[in-house]
Amino acid sequence: MIKKLIGLMVAMLMLFSLVACNRPDDVNFGVFYNLQEAYDIGFLNEQDLMSIAYYHGSLDSVGGTFVPTPKEPDILSPEIEKSIKETRASTLRIETYSDGTLKQPEATVSDVMIIGYFGKYSNCFAIMLQDSYYDYMDVVRSVDIAGVTFNYSNSNSILIWRDNKMDL
Repeated sequence: MIKKLIGLMVAMLMLFSLVACNRPDDVNFGVFYNLQEAYDIGFLNEQDLMSIAYYHGSLDSVGGTFVPTPKEPDILSPEIEKSIKETRASTLRIETYSDGTLKQPEATVSDVMIIGYFGKYSNCFAIMLQDSYYDYMDVVRSVDIAGVTFNYSNSNSILIWRDNKMDL
């Protein structure tokens, strides 16, 4: 009887450990950087910034001579799109208020939309996201990075996403 009880307890402990160690919230799909961080780290150079600004609509041309880097791929693959959304949903699920309670523990991939794609640079993807949980204030603003100006019509910004699982 004691052996059965010990065996049952060991089995329950193993099952609990398996579930606790495989929480989907802990899966790391990638990392987001703002444009300044990505530039400072070296993921982006001036040509990349100018190309992103061009595709964003912040840069028409520089004296008529600027040719943006072609968007390769032209559109995001379903796999990359899903990974970007999973990264954002995972980030939303772990954000906390100052008292330590989770802000959006129920966030899912379906809550995230990619509203802009501006190209792939050094295995990083330039994108803009929107999700069901944040409203962006309407405010005209400009951000200057390495002499390249990005114009925004609200508080949302271009993000750089890099997959940390594989070399894209």
